Amino acid sequence: MVSKDSLGHGISTDLKNGGPAGLLIGYCIMASLLYSVAFGEMVSQFPIPGGQFALAGRFNSPELGFAMGILFWYNYIVVLPAEISAAAVLVTFWTPAGQADSTCSTGICNNAMWVGLMLIVVFAVNYAGTRVFGEMEFWFCSIKVLTIVGLIITGVIISAGGGPNHEAIGFKYWHETGGFIQYEGIAGSKGRFLGFFSVLINAAFAFIGSEITAIAAAETSNPQKNVPRAIKSVWIRLVLFYICSAFLIGLLVSPSDPSLSLSSTAAKSPFVIAIQVIYQLRDLSPPFHY
Repeated sequence: MVSKDSLGHGISTDLKNGGPAGLLIGYCIMASLLYSVAFGEMVSQFPIPGGQFALAGRFNSPELGFAMGILFWYNYIVVLPAEISAAAVLVTFWTPAGQADSTCSTGICNNAMWVGLMLIVVFAVNYAGTRVFGEMEFWFCSIKVLTIVGLIITGVIISAGGGPNHEAIGFKYWHETGGFIQYEGIAGSKGRFLGFFSVLINAAFAFIGSEITAIAAAETSNPQKNVPRAIKSVWIRLVLFYICSAFLIGLLVSPSDPSLSLSSTAAKSPFVIAIQVIYQLRDLSPPFHY
């Protein structure tokens, strides 16, 4: 499964629009839908090249399979630039110049330079062959998993009062908002529903990549045995990466925090905001600034 920048920049917007309850419910619903999809059964029984596109063409119509393939191609030509741009923003934020100047146009704090370097790496890995691609995927995913687990542990410690100010946050921000936000100032249940619905739409983007299992089934040895085993473990990643992160972010950051409205900067990441806030409350010099 591809865990993307949606757990950083994207989820900030979700928290601001939907509130902690809307954020958690939206991600739970999308995770449930994903786990309920019968792709696993279909690709285990019919591990044919083309994955879901070939299955759609076989069991519905060739036109549907073609349309799904075009949409899949379009999805990734949009997602790749978006992810690389977000990665460049994250890297430059941690440079001294990046924290002082959000435009980042000179020296090591140069978004264009980092975008170019990352594109070179992406093309090089893809041209290097399947073995190199698999090895790089393993190491990058390992780093990603360790980072997310580390952030979750940090979030639990902060929420329980383990930060420098020793204040247990608990459900403070849930009580502050009632769990939901009036989307764009729209009053009543309509505003709360629209806030939740906006989370639902963005959460769908966060789960892009889970369909890779269906595509890889044709190249998997003994797919009738190995594909179901891989899919059965998906719920662990759904709960650990997405639902736990959404729940903790709702505990750590107020939906009204102005930093959530920042544009194109790592300073709007909920985990960055949470760490920044606990240092400010204790009047300590934060480990980073913006």
